[in-house]
Amino acid sequence: MANRSVLNSPSIFDDEAVDLPVIAPDAVRQIYDERSMAELAALDRQQRAIERRQYGTIECTDIGLVIGEGVTRQDWDELGVDMFAEIESVNWRLGDWLAFGEDVGWGDIPKIAAERGRNKDTLANYASVSRLVQFSLRHENLSYSHHVVVARADLTDEQKHYWLDQAEMNGWKVRQLRAEIETWENADEDNPPALPGATTVISDGEAQKIIKEMAKLRQKPRESYKNKDVAVCLGYAEMLERYAANIREWVGGAGEEAR
Repeated sequence: MANRSVLNSPSIFDDEAVDLPVIAPDAVRQIYDERSMAELAALDRQQRAIERRQYGTIECTDIGLVIGEGVTRQDWDELGVDMFAEIESVNWRLGDWLAFGEDVGWGDIPKIAAERGRNKDTLANYASVSRLVQFSLRHENLSYSHHVVVARADLTDEQKHYWLDQAEMNGWKVRQLRAEIETWENADEDNPPALPGATTVISDGEAQKIIKEMAKLRQKPRESYKNKDVAVCLGYAEMLERYAANIREWVGGAGEEAR
């Protein structure tokens, strides 16, 4: 079987593609401590049954869609959005599941691939992305493919955090994110420059975007914050502090010129 990259992931609508348990990452350790693999499979079937949804006259089942009469464009659009979002979620959950199982000695990826009829390199890629992009770094508003771009051992968590933040704030497509990182790296191949933003000037436009994003985050109750939200807020605060320093430096220079 030809190798497939993580970007060409199997469809979740394959009858075998979701046979592996689909579990929320933050609950995986507790569940594994309490349940056997057979119980996990049963739990997964129950979870998928609960998650079946009705979109107007469209009913979602494990084997396809039942489309009734009078279906509307809005129902069709909403279902499409949710299905694509589900694919993204499955990639993350499967990667977390594989990485955890391998780390504790419960799951051998080549063996799992052979048993499930999947490509072992694809499954290994899922696990690798989950390990390299920790939960606190992940952005719900970016695609899985954006995260694949920064899933590299030669990037620090600070750099991954920066580039994903930039992609979200500026609305970058995957191709542009990859190009921006390559431009940064190729500035000096033997001695890559410091993390962008750590030493450069924060423009007025960037500051305005940061303030808008901060305003959105501050609308959420603090008790609902996840580790990722805290990390993003601290990153934005650091950038605004740098913007304030830029202003003080500019004002000081203007004062010197006036004298």
